[in-house]
Amino acid sequence: MRRLAIGGIGFLVLAGLLVLAVRTLDPLNVWYKRLKATDPHVYETVTPALAETDPARFLTLTDAASVSARRAALTRLIYGALRRLPVPAYRNDGDSAVAAGLRRALIHARAVLRYYMTPRPGVLSFFYLLEPKRPAGK
Repeated sequence: MRRLAIGGIGFLVLAGLLVLAVRTLDPLNVWYKRLKATDPHVYETVTPALAETDPARFLTLTDAASVSARRAALTRLIYGALRRLPVPAYRNDGDSAVAAGLRRALIHARAVLRYYMTPRPGVLSFFYLLEPKRPAGK
């Protein structure tokens, strides 16, 4: 009787782990949906209430002026009232210890280019562009 109880508990734990894996791991979820789908090319069904929704009433951008106004509002939201446009990045031709260390550490990099930008006053942000010795094509 004890073995049967332990076996039942073990089975329930394994079943629970399988359900958890199918719900959290995307490849297993797609495989499960493919198994239970009636059409091999459709895995998810659309709720009928969503199919009746008219998407045109959610579109508020109708002309170029409304696009410009929305873009300006979004820029103010991201960069604040002080900035009207995002600050472009500038190349820093001077060598830095970080760039030199990256060139030594990354044996497949032909060049390490250092750029900087000021996203807001008083903040200087650096980033690096690595150029490979042998480009991969496209």
